[in-house]
Amino acid sequence: MVNIRSHVPVLLNLNESNYGQWRTFFGSVLGKFGLTHHVVYPLPPLAYRTPEWSMNDHYIVNWLHTTCTKSVFDIVYRTDSFTYTFWGDLENLFRDNQLSRAVHYEAEFCSIC
Repeated sequence: MVNIRSHVPVLLNLNESNYGQWRTFFGSVLGKFGLTHHVVYPLPPLAYRTPEWSMNDHYIVNWLHTTCTKSVFDIVYRTDSFTYTFWGDLENLFRDNQLSRAVHYEAEFCSIC
């Protein structure tokens, strides 16, 4: 049993812009336990979803739930989601508007006297 909060001390929060930091910690945990394939590769066919695979996926989904704030959880939560889909939803939430933010910051930077 793993206490995820001891490995990922950052709560993913929309208002704190801490996705990069959170992702670094979480990615480290996934690598440490050999579970990175759950977020990198799409779901395997039903025949390959062994009880061990399902158990690991449930662990990771629980870790994801535990390391994000209620506001983030409410936005991306779906009933019976898998790690791959939940991870993708989180990434889309935080990286989807990356280009528009970069343009905004560039314009703001250029207006500094």
